[in-house]
Amino acid sequence: MIAAIPALLLTALTAATPDIGVTANIRAGKLSPGREYKISLTIDLPEGLATKGSGVPAPLLQIEVPDCVELTGKHLTTYKQLASNEFLQAPYELLLKRKKTFIGFKLLKQPTPGDAINLNIVAYVSDSSGDKAHFIRKRFALPVAAGATATPVDTINSHWGTQDLLDIGDVADDFTLPSLTTGNATLSQYRGKKNVVITTYRAYW
Repeated sequence: MIAAIPALLLTALTAATPDIGVTANIRAGKLSPGREYKISLTIDLPEGLATKGSGVPAPLLQIEVPDCVELTGKHLTTYKQLASNEFLQAPYELLLKRKKTFIGFKLLKQPTPGDAINLNIVAYVSDSSGDKAHFIRKRFALPVAAGATATPVDTINSHWGTQDLLDIGDVADDFTLPSLTTGNATLSQYRGKKNVVITTYRAYW
């Protein structure tokens, strides 16, 4: 979707962005292949801010796991089903409707020292007046180890996924996406003529 940035989003980008508290750890004293375990994840919103009325009803968690881990739970296939607070597909997604959430996983094989579960948290929060909306993104790495605690990862220097990544300065392949005003828009229409802003919207209605 190629369109101008909405005024509300500009406000969110320029205003001071609040922070959210996140803690995550593996609830186990020992990890053994073939057994199931739980990740305990807690989110604290700043006082006076809420996710209701911001477009997405709760913070969204995306989970990327190494090949030694398999998340347990019902794997869903549609965005409508995602609203029931279960897993969708890789990278797995979960709406964090509760302050504290437990995420089950099965250890498939012995992890290597570098294996980690990546947690990407996205939230849209607003104040009581509803006049300001803030976009918050936080990323964490949770080592696959007994009693491990997640540590923050720089959202700028980290990669989410490993396929078809572009670096700054790379030339993007041509593509066509739906536009708010022209039906469809193709990147080559604007290449060398205008700056292009691509925005995506999650819809929960």
